[in-house]
Amino acid sequence: MSRPLTIIATFSHPFEAHLAKGKLESEGVEAFIADENIVGINWLYSNLVGGVKLKVWEEDREEALKILDEKVPLLELIDGGLGEESHLDHHVKSDRRH
Repeated sequence: MSRPLTIIATFSHPFEAHLAKGKLESEGVEAFIADENIVGINWLYSNLVGGVKLKVWEEDREEALKILDEKVPLLELIDGGLGEESHLDHHVKSDRRH
């Protein structure tokens, strides 16, 4: 019996998908990227194929969406100086089907 993969997010550029994949994998969730090569060959194909897709195992879907919804703390180097934190919202088009 095969384990089904599900798309949890799509991106316009492969590097965005890799950042999200790295975040998931750092939290212990195995993730996969689809359609990276075709978009990498010609970025205009991104809309044609529905973007670069981030996939996880179906049983990890809810945990993965929760991880991607978390804000990423960053040191605010320009305005606030070292030590102060700000948050950067990621730009992910999440698939919220139930």
